[in-house]
Amino acid sequence: MKNAWDDMKKAKEEQYFKEKERELIEKEKEVIEKEKLKAHYAGHCPNCGEKLVEEDFHGVIINRCHSCKGMWLDDGELDVITHEEEAKDWLQKLWQSR
Repeated sequence: MKNAWDDMKKAKEEQYFKEKERELIEKEKEVIEKEKLKAHYAGHCPNCGEKLVEEDFHGVIINRCHSCKGMWLDDGELDVITHEEEAKDWLQKLWQSR
């Protein structure tokens, strides 16, 4: 009887670790897929797919698409813009330059 109990415990333990390993593999696949997509689309407009051009606009680098006229900000750049005292002037200048 003891062997059956030990076998059952061992089987459950193996099942647990197989499930954890499967979860880790799935997470790693997701990370790899996101990196592939990011590398594929890097420097291209999310709207139309054309090449983006980096421009320095009053100290903030913006990415512009000359095809669809889209403007793209990287992570944190909007915070820089909105926390400045001259944020309103900055945005007005940005829209006027289009």
